[in-house]
Formats: sequence, structure tokens, C-alpha cells
Amino acid sequence: MSADIRIQRWFEAPLEVVFDAYTDPEAQRALRAGGPDTIVESECDLRLGGEWVIRFGPSSAPYVERNVFHAVERPHRLVYASTTEWPDGTHFESLMEISLEWRGGRTLLTLTQRGLPSGDVERGFTEGWNEFLDGLVARMQTRPRPERADDAMRRSP
Repeated sequence: MSADIRIQRWFEAPLEVVFDAYTDPEAQRALRAGGPDTIVESECDLRLGGEWVIRFGPSSAPYVERNVFHAVERPHRLVYASTTEWPDGTHFESLMEISLEWRGGRTLLTLTQRGLPSGDVERGFTEGWNEFLDGLVARMQTRPRPERADDAMRRSP
């Protein structure tokens, strides 16, 4: 039986900034880094059909996430097929969708992952995504907030 994961987070930043932070290889490295023996490599070809490969975990046996973009609609939506391979060779395929909406001066990010096995795998991915998104929120809060053009227009005389 397959499961779907749906997680939402609010960001005090414009859509474009959140979209770019989510796909930024440097952010991936910072957010997935662990102990001294941890590696994080992220290469992202952000275009329709492009690949995004992320290797993370212990340097002796990293996890590998391979993604192929089905839709890139900056700054509102990403859809990609994802294959995650564990160090023991086990792998799981799923479909990811990231949508971003501007609401009330904030960005709402909705992450949906479809097709994972129910049970332990689903719980593990849910925990991992919650940690990742919490880290992304924290990372975004430490940066100065860029101003959206429509916010500036509302304040002009």
C-alpha cells in the first residue's frame, strides 16, 4: 500500500526567495550536514528534464537521491520524480510536488510526496522532511527579508 505525505510551512520571505532557497545546492549542503564524517553533495540542473542529485550521510555509505524535473514553474511550483537509494541498496520511488503561494505577506510552501510505502518508510520520510523544512525556515529567518515589488508599490505615495 502506498502513502502520501503532505507538509506545509510558512516563510517570512517572498516566493522567489523561498523557491531559490529550496533548490539551492548550498542550502542543501547546510541543511543535510551532520557529524564530522558526513558528506553532502548537491548538483541541480533546474529545468524541465533536468536532474537534481543529492548525496548525503556518512561518507562510507551515503544516501543518494536522484530527481528528474517534470515541471519547473519558478517561483510557484516544482514537480519531480524522485528515487532515494539507501546505503544497503534499498530504493524507493516517489513523485514530489512543491507548491508556493503568497498569502498575507508570507509564503506558504506545501510539500507533497506520493507513492511511498506505508509504515516505517512513510514515517521516516515524514520525519526527514519535517527536519529539513524546519531547518529551511530557520535558515531563512537568519537572512534579511527582501522586499517584494508589490509591497513597495503599496507603500508609495
